[in-house]
Amino acid sequence: MAGLSAVYLAQMISLTVPPRFVAAVKPLHDAFVEEATKQGLQAEVAEEIFALVPEALRRAPSFLDRMGGMWRYDYGRPIKGLPGGGAVIGTHMWPEVEHFVRAARFARERLGSVGLQSFLTRLGDRSRHSDYLTEFAPVIRAAMDCTVQYEVSLGSGKQTVDWLIRGHHDSIALEVKNRLRDLVDSMGRIEAGDTDPDGTAPAPTHDPNPLLSDIVTKFSPRDPSELIQAGWIHTEIRQEEDELRSAFENLDHSRVHVLLFGDWDEDVYLLTSDAEVRSRTLALLNARQSRRFVFRRGEPNAS
Repeated sequence: MAGLSAVYLAQMISLTVPPRFVAAVKPLHDAFVEEATKQGLQAEVAEEIFALVPEALRRAPSFLDRMGGMWRYDYGRPIKGLPGGGAVIGTHMWPEVEHFVRAARFARERLGSVGLQSFLTRLGDRSRHSDYLTEFAPVIRAAMDCTVQYEVSLGSGKQTVDWLIRGHHDSIALEVKNRLRDLVDSMGRIEAGDTDPDGTAPAPTHDPNPLLSDIVTKFSPRDPSELIQAGWIHTEIRQEEDELRSAFENLDHSRVHVLLFGDWDEDVYLLTSDAEVRSRTLALLNARQSRRFVFRRGEPNAS
């Protein structure tokens, strides 16, 4: 340990990630500003944004992920509730600095100073940090000629949806869910010794119906020609495609026209009963269709 700075040691000691996954550490401030300039922001602007970040988050340690080669920061809480009393630590606690910067930059450019401050304040909630950050994943590629609104009421009630994107001739409302329950269920099965014959993790068996039903309650019946109403789900576990399609077919399609599974990249898995709505949705979100988020039970590499 001789020769290591006090800052370096403090960062290492406060990390929850196992040391074998850490290639380097530095303050989140440094990682944030470096990533922001890489994304084209002036260093002065990055400094101004970071100064608005809640103190607890500003002090979070940042580390270079030895496995993925990207900078992450340590800010979250373990997921508890495994059958054996254990807890899950993982990437939900170690978001990528790149994603933090992309979301903050989007908030500044598209939501204004008030929207940026509101977003950053929410991020200070350690228990919900991953949820609030993930909410920005679906919209960061929205075209600049679209208007984007955050936490919008679509009617006279108090319920809001996460996003409303309006283009010149088309609009979409999005409710975003960060689905961590699937990860807990799968880890619980592994903890209980439920593995495939070759010793690998079992194929997921979670039920998609409760999550989809929750999305339905956010919308009133509406014609998709007026407004596309969609649910966006981020999950660490792939979904069984046939079961997912069956659950989608059981939804009230006057309320939910589209269901998407996605992350921070441009590819999504999209379900809709209308080919025109599919095309309009992909265009509004600047996304493309893929099967990265699903599997079929019994197919190779299903787990």
